[in-house]
Amino acid sequence: MKINAFYQENLLFGNKMVSAGYVNLGGYLTHRSTFEDMIGEFEVWLKPESGVIKAVVEL
Repeated sequence: MKINAFYQENLLFGNKMVSAGYVNLGGYLTHRSTFEDMIGEFEVWLKPESGVIKAVVEL
């Protein structure tokens, strides 16, 4: 997949803002799971009533 220069530039800018602490992504991470438990959790995450905004799989 080729990323054009506009999107690449914005992605790098966003990454810098997050890394510098200007943007806090903590509120967007609503669910976490271990890699081992992810398969079982995934079915629940797909349901709208679970309230998932962003799920993170910890390795």
